[in-house]
Amino acid sequence: QYDHQQYENSNYSNNNYNQLLYMHHDNMVCEEETIIIGDGLIEVDDDFAEEHDDYTQFEVIDEQHKVMRSNSNNGIISDNNSHSTDLAGNNNDHQPHDHTHTHTHTHQHTHYSQFDPMDDNYNYAMAHGVANNEEHMDSELSDLDFTLLGDPTIQFAQTESLESFYRKDREFSPTMDNNNNSKDNANRIRILSWNILADGVNYALSTRHRYTPIAFRDWPYRLKRIFASLDAYEPDIMCLQETSGRMYKEDFLPRYNNSTGWDSIHAELPRDNSQSDTIIFKTPRFELLNHEILKLPDITNDDNSILGPSGNMFRSFYEQQTEHAIICHFKDTESTELNKNEFIVVSSHLFWDPDRPQIKSAQMFLLNQYILNLLCDDRDWRLSTIPDTIYNNGDKKQIIDRVPIFFCCDTNSVPCKITCVTPDLYTKSGVNYIMNYSKLSPNHLDYPLTQFTLRFTRSVDGHGLYNADIVSDNIKALKSTLKPWELPCDVEWKSVYNEYNKQRFYHNNTGSESSNDYHDDRQNTFEPVFTNKIPEFAECIDYMYHNKPIEILSVLKFPYEKHIQYDQIQESYDYQYLDFTGYVDQRHEQYKVFKQRFISSLNYIKRMRSRNIDQLLFCGFMREILDYNHFGQVINDIAKLFILYYCTQDTYSKLVSCHDEYLSLQSFWRPLYSNHSRTITHSDNDPNFDFDEYDSEFMTKFNAYNYPYMPNRKDPSDHFALCCDYVIR
Repeated sequence: QYDHQQYENSNYSNNNYNQLLYMHHDNMVCEEETIIIGDGLIEVDDDFAEEHDDYTQFEVIDEQHKVMRSNSNNGIISDNNSHSTDLAGNNNDHQPHDHTHTHTHTHQHTHYSQFDPMDDNYNYAMAHGVANNEEHMDSELSDLDFTLLGDPTIQFAQTESLESFYRKDREFSPTMDNNNNSKDNANRIRILSWNILADGVNYALSTRHRYTPIAFRDWPYRLKRIFASLDAYEPDIMCLQETSGRMYKEDFLPRYNNSTGWDSIHAELPRDNSQSDTIIFKTPRFELLNHEILKLPDITNDDNSILGPSGNMFRSFYEQQTEHAIICHFKDTESTELNKNEFIVVSSHLFWDPDRPQIKSAQMFLLNQYILNLLCDDRDWRLSTIPDTIYNNGDKKQIIDRVPIFFCCDTNSVPCKITCVTPDLYTKSGVNYIMNYSKLSPNHLDYPLTQFTLRFTRSVDGHGLYNADIVSDNIKALKSTLKPWELPCDVEWKSVYNEYNKQRFYHNNTGSESSNDYHDDRQNTFEPVFTNKIPEFAECIDYMYHNKPIEILSVLKFPYEKHIQYDQIQESYDYQYLDFTGYVDQRHEQYKVFKQRFISSLNYIKRMRSRNIDQLLFCGFMREILDYNHFGQVINDIAKLFILYYCTQDTYSKLVSCHDEYLSLQSFWRPLYSNHSRTITHSDNDPNFDFDEYDSEFMTKFNAYNYPYMPNRKDPSDHFALCCDYVIR
């Protein structure tokens, strides 16, 4: 099936034949989801690996490359890893083609000179920082990634050296409210949340991560660095996502058990190789008073107002998922304040697929609803630190405002998106909207009806995966039962890192946190630049939430937030052979092009919607016939709905096409359009900006852009750990 003529007409040499063969087959869609390469050779894909995850029927014949021969059919399963690096030291292996996204994977050396916002090749180049760099691909520059990953010798370091390295790599930074008083120091609790990337052919060893050398994805290599990181951060409670049953039993349980001063709860699944959640906590300091392991698909509602009637596509897919949550009721036996020594910890990991945000939104909403009912109505979950009179009143808002809750979650949801198919240009993701406002309206982008409307439009235009009539029937079924999602009361969750960054920004730029913007902003514009970085994606999808009774004292900063002093590094004898000036200038130029791409794309989205002009005209008309002083907010709300729905099917199809084109390309856009950035308003939007005059905020964004893909020789997971200190007020 291989196109030899295309090979002969290409610019590839014979030495790259195997790699080209690999690429072409990655772009083939086979009915049985396996890729045939030659006689009996198959590439491990997710479905095949899921089916054969125990390796019992395969004989390992090449451990280094994980090449196996099937005992049943003499086939060979291959996970070869031919890789290359870009100017930042990023591994740029050819990735499996993702047919749910709009960009096309291209060869690293492709030269891009056009600024066409609709060009797929340009989109991919901008996302990977490889535009216009063909003439600068000096292989020696790959050594420069040590500025963010540490010296290359880190891959050979022993445990003690690793622990010291990780302690310096990421430091804790106090919040503005941290007075460092003795009472807080005595009662502070350090909690960590981390998706550690499960071991196995479905996870770290799968083809989706082959941009990283297999040596850095090998479990013993990663486990050593995971343990060193945990020792460096010194948490009291750990919420770990993607811990398989085998990893928990063979690696974590022997290290964290009663004899070593720890205890743990693991959400066990039927198969030991499937990833799940684990909470590990120190003993005897923390006494586990109660806990529950909850399968998210089991949380449903009786009146069908959230998931729709039985049998519809949305509900059926929701009920097929396997995600879990762990809810724990702890008592701090060492606390000096006996009326504030009980608290709740929740850990979860939501559905992964970016093309089904309605599933994640439903999981988060129903989990919140379950937590509220559990903590407010179930007598077994009452905190002894809260009087029975509060519980007996039955006021959920009054109760939940007294129960300290810490919620750690890999939500697989970005903070917000730019889109032209909703009333607001900047749309908070459904999961984060629920966590901030305890509700989700039917016209939200991630609400099921909106997502099925988009699905129907794609099907009508011939771009969808589903029959238009079937989608239409499902929309009718959902419309007949779905209602706006709203919790019994507002939990008023706050994101740890969003609040920390926002607090420091307002303090540094206004001298206080008293402005209306500070208190009104719950849009998560201050979240970290990213917590997860792979070739196709780099965004913040991991969060730590808390409610009113909890106060944050310090947070663990990210490695890309440190200032890299290139001049001092250049003076080092070991690195004098490297051209730092050329490297930094080149990466700045690529970053500048990336930002220009964002500006062009944002303007295109706005033009597609013509949002500003139409809305202003309509608001002006409404003001003429209504008293704006009394109906101002109503006018604005009506205008948004008018702009959303007053268009033809053809116009809406174009909007959906624009939405699909840009939604998967928005990685790194959020920090560029966040309104808290002084650098944005004065420099980042200026293509002629002098990069020698950057401030610390620009440095953070540039370092994040420049940061190599994860996992890598330093970072043992494709996610960063989140960690903070808190006290109960």
